[in-house]
Amino acid sequence: MYLGTTRASAAPLQPVVAVTDTFVNTIQPLSATTDDVPTSIVRLGDMPSLPTISMDLTARVNSDHDHLTLPASANPAINEYGLPCEANLTLTPETGGLVAVSLIASCLIDSRVTLHHDKLVFSARTDHIGRLDVTIPAMDDYATVTAVLDTGDTLSATTSVPDATEFDRIALQWVGDQAMGLHAFEFGASFDDAGHVWAENPRSATAHSGGFLTRLGTGTGPAAQFAEVYSFPKAQEHLNGVVRMSVEVAVTDRTCGAQASAEILQPGANGHLQATDIVLNLPGCDAVGEFLVLKNIVRDLKLAAN
Repeated sequence: MYLGTTRASAAPLQPVVAVTDTFVNTIQPLSATTDDVPTSIVRLGDMPSLPTISMDLTARVNSDHDHLTLPASANPAINEYGLPCEANLTLTPETGGLVAVSLIASCLIDSRVTLHHDKLVFSARTDHIGRLDVTIPAMDDYATVTAVLDTGDTLSATTSVPDATEFDRIALQWVGDQAMGLHAFEFGASFDDAGHVWAENPRSATAHSGGFLTRLGTGTGPAAQFAEVYSFPKAQEHLNGVVRMSVEVAVTDRTCGAQASAEILQPGANGHLQATDIVLNLPGCDAVGEFLVLKNIVRDLKLAAN
């Protein structure tokens, strides 16, 4: 083994004899010749002893006087992604008299939120980053939405929706695992016709003919809240006839023999939403798979072309 390097004019390298229990405490630049390199070797046995730590390392780390406590203002609550725990609710008006609701609650992951708009109430859940986005029909041209968080805290926001008054709206809302649905049969349509608007054929707000259905609410269990809203544009003056409205209730193995309840929201004589409660006793479990159709609890929409 050889150690070091020399200039071209230096004498050939000499073998280095290994010395145990030693270290070299002097280092010279490589430009020096072998004749210039002084030798300074100290035996490990001659080194002074290191001081002894009197406290065990674990005990020292855990000792109270070694802890650093930050002031509360410098140590805000954060979520698992390192983001501050903040909650914010924003509303954005959209075509069709709709309102885009956006909620960010960064420390409420997969958490229940109950949304209130006028008399309309439904529940939803935030996603894996605490965000919730949902679009709802505006029941008024000056829409206020309140979000009740799982913590009990509330957030409210308001926005102007100028074209909200251009639609007639009828809503059905209920709580729990009840299998209900709002149906609109436009201008003589039968079940499953193109003019039959329901959860399986909701259409969209950009449809150029007829109305559309918006389904709201997510979750399961007895506390989950749902709503369906049928919207029909008043501006479609070329249409003439009647939109027949009905509510359909399915008898399931979870609801058979029980009492079903819901609420209908529709404009009253003064133009404001009025609520009508529905309560009915469902048949026994030998009727599972059957449907109850309620035709007279929702007022039909009658249109006349001008």
